[in-house]
Amino acid sequence: MAMATGMAMITPTNKMVMIDCHNHILFEVDDGSKSLQMSLDMLKLSASQGVSTIVLTPHINASESKVSRETHFDQYEILKKCAKDIPIELILGSELYIGQRLPKINLDSLVYGPKKTLLIEFSPFIETPIIDHTFNLLKKGYQVIVAHVERYNYLSLNDINELKQMGAILQVNTSSVLKTGHRMHVKKGLDYIKKNLIDLVSTDAHNLLRRPPNLLKARKALIKLVGIDKALSLTGVYALKNIL
Repeated sequence: MAMATGMAMITPTNKMVMIDCHNHILFEVDDGSKSLQMSLDMLKLSASQGVSTIVLTPHINASESKVSRETHFDQYEILKKCAKDIPIELILGSELYIGQRLPKINLDSLVYGPKKTLLIEFSPFIETPIIDHTFNLLKKGYQVIVAHVERYNYLSLNDINELKQMGAILQVNTSSVLKTGHRMHVKKGLDYIKKNLIDLVSTDAHNLLRRPPNLLKARKALIKLVGIDKALSLTGVYALKNIL
């Protein structure tokens, strides 16, 4: 199976670009979008905010996973066709759940982009060897994004620094930036951002109401928090330069 790739419709000179690298907009595959129409409405909402590129990241190897990877590819093609008039470039990625051991999965079918980018998540409740797993994936040649890193309460600040130093890309959800998530996650996420430890802020959008696409709102909050240059990097420029 060939890995999913895409080419964004923007250039490095467009510093206002917004890119969402973590969401559950692909329809009927996990606990995200419940229908094709919902996915289209989420894409339209994203486009209205100025989002130009969306990496679709359906759950893999998680309790939320509902279908096979082959179905992800099928739904992706359907969504691309139906969304052809929406000015957003769609790329198929994934969000791989890793427990105590790396799952026996064809990782190359889950990545995207020239650097074989892989978004990974872990249990927020059960302490997991996140540093070891990340190191091993980096050593295998994958570019690793650690999803919503603010959720792992068992990671110390030293652990976060170690992940950063080994070359992992660290992502925080917009719910932490906008202070709509769990209080502890908000506190950690904002602290990591202020300490310049975070590379990406993404929506982790699941629907139109409780967890909607809201990257523009987060960008505005980030401008107040860390200034315009860092806010632009976190919500688009970093992904443009280092991932796509």
